[in-house]
Amino acid sequence: AADTPISALESICRFGSRTREHTEDLSSRLTGGTESVFAVVLPTIDHDYAGAANEARRLEHRFDEELPARASSLLSELRELFVIADATRQYFTTIYLQRELARLSRLITYSGTAAILLSTLVIMIYASGYPPVAFEGWLLVLVSAALAVAFSPLAVLFAYVVRISAVLKRTSAPGAFTPPGEFHRSYEARGAVRPPG
Repeated sequence: AADTPISALESICRFGSRTREHTEDLSSRLTGGTESVFAVVLPTIDHDYAGAANEARRLEHRFDEELPARASSLLSELRELFVIADATRQYFTTIYLQRELARLSRLITYSGTAAILLSTLVIMIYASGYPPVAFEGWLLVLVSAALAVAFSPLAVLFAYVVRISAVLKRTSAPGAFTPPGEFHRSYEARGAVRPPG
């Protein structure tokens, strides 16, 4: 509307521009088939849907009396869509986490069993008191392999823990429970409207 304040128009235009850029990027990356759950989660990483929903709500309340009914309705719809997007991302993140933990359990079981068997073999050879001198070179290779296999469960655990924790950290969204002083710094840095103190 012609009587809409410039500050309201600028704030809503910035919000709309960020939303359009993200939706275009999301659409381009998710168009067609996806090979895994992680391929669905990956494009949504680092986007604060809860913060975007809160910003839409703040814009709607801040300029409630200055915006036309159509603009207020669109902001309300956007807020609901961001809430749905956040819930959908959490759903797929949960599925991804469950599958990764199941795969981690299998890998630790397999690598742990191999580590125990190979370590037992090396211990039994040296416990006999006379490792064959003729096969000293092969024994050195066997011991080196046994050490590598023995530490493989720890390496697998470390790799999966780092990967899972990184995904969970970058998809977490405190949303409305964020303290005022911690208002989504990353989102605020992109020009979000800070709530009144």
